[in-house]
Amino acid sequence: MIDPIGIAANGLSAFTTLTDVTADNIANMDDTAPVTAGGGVGVVVTQDQNGAIVYDPTDPMADVLGYVRMTNLDAAQQMGNLIIGQLGVQLNAVTIDRAVDAFNSVLHMGAPPDPDSDGENSFTG
Repeated sequence: MIDPIGIAANGLSAFTTLTDVTADNIANMDDTAPVTAGGGVGVVVTQDQNGAIVYDPTDPMADVLGYVRMTNLDAAQQMGNLIIGQLGVQLNAVTIDRAVDAFNSVLHMGAPPDPDSDGENSFTG
């Protein structure tokens, strides 16, 4: 039998991790790192998969020539990931809620109605 609560719980965990990682990325977007190679003149010297090399001699991470490596994160992409993560968490939480409702309905099949109940199915009711 398929376990919808377990599947949704795994999805909930995955999307929570995505949201946490994306939030960390956004928080650290302006961090710098030492430059191990490169050089040049101007503000942005080079751009590669490791990030832009920027001339900023006031940065504590600057090398002896005054260059630092900036992150290469795209703020728009990170915000999109944050929205996807938020929607994933919401949808998986709704899936768990609907599965619990379905299981409660099955558990109460054939049982006489409870006169004190407000009509809601629950584990306690």
